[in-house]
Amino acid sequence: MFRRVWTRTVALSLLAAATGCAPGKGSEVEDVPPEVRFDKLRFEVYRGPAIEATGTAGVARMRRDTGELAAQRVQVQFPPAAGREEAQLEAARGTGSATERWFQLEGGVVLVQGFTLDPDARTVRMAGGAALRTGAPTASASGGTSR
Repeated sequence: MFRRVWTRTVALSLLAAATGCAPGKGSEVEDVPPEVRFDKLRFEVYRGPAIEATGTAGVARMRRDTGELAAQRVQVQFPPAAGREEAQLEAARGTGSATERWFQLEGGVVLVQGFTLDPDARTVRMAGGAALRTGAPTASASGGTSR
């Protein structure tokens, strides 16, 4: 009788150890990319209490560790301000830095502000309120009073 109880106890202990106490998955740390991805992003840019720009991006990414920005299908609207008409800007993609506060647009850049910038522009870079356009040997504008 004692032998039978002992055998059952050992058998149940081994069964429990084999099923319930088996080594699980290791506590490996997964490498997660340090970025945030946004689909159909809508954004607003403020300077103080005033809105400087609003816009959308089809897909946007920001690296949390470096502040690098990347976006596709970018559209930006600049509201009218003192001495400035309303403007709209579109591009296929953009890159920039949130920490250094600059953004560069590329790929079929179109700027509309009382006139249209040459759609063959390859690159427009904005930093500190100024825009530098590169890509075509000469800039041409039509509409409004600029040419």
